[in-house]
Amino acid sequence: MEAELATLPKKPSWSCEWEAGYEAEFRNDNVRNGTVTCAALSRDGHHVALGFGSGIIEVADIDNQHTICRFQSDPSYPPVWIEFIHGGDVHIATEDTQGNTTIFSHETPPVKLRIPPSSHYPPLTTVSDNGCFVVRVPRNLEDVWYENTTLLCILGNPSIQLLAPPSTAQSSKHSSLPLRQSLGFSPGGRYVCAYDAHDAFVWSTYSGELVARFCAQGFDKWIINTGVAPLAHILSPPP
Repeated sequence: MEAELATLPKKPSWSCEWEAGYEAEFRNDNVRNGTVTCAALSRDGHHVALGFGSGIIEVADIDNQHTICRFQSDPSYPPVWIEFIHGGDVHIATEDTQGNTTIFSHETPPVKLRIPPSSHYPPLTTVSDNGCFVVRVPRNLEDVWYENTTLLCILGNPSIQLLAPPSTAQSSKHSSLPLRQSLGFSPGGRYVCAYDAHDAFVWSTYSGELVARFCAQGFDKWIINTGVAPLAHILSPPP
């Protein structure tokens, strides 16, 4: 028996032990620094960006399986989302747990912006097909999400604008939160749309004004059209 035990591999320093109450405890206190907190895939599928608990963000070449660049954000506040944006596969936008938004590129110094923190839950984001806009929807049950939806504009001097909420007369007290599939841009990024279990909203990305609102029942069965043109002409039914 002792001979058999001697041949078993020893536990590495990062392994976890099961104790009373089935609670796992990591031996290494800094293990969170190697934990992936968020990730994103480039539109062409050749690059992946990984955000770590240490604040490090790495962009890797999937085909050649190696890291092509690394960025360092505040190590005290891990990134909560990453998006590939306009300007190439090593041009990314990210936000940390304190709501600080930064644009990273290997060719230029980082550009720091700020978005008010939403809650303990990471916000939902998606990027337009041209990489010029990122929409950010907070997930906070205490507030109505469409009153705090913001748009990150990449072109020129990067900026953040609050998308106009419905008028007071049109507002509702529903607390339903949108799903990730419910965010999307029109082709070219002229409009952005988001919906929850009750309503769908369409904003202009240039003015930030609300241009349309629709009833959206059964939203869990819907998905935003990605703007990809069909191969053949398809007749659309009347609304």
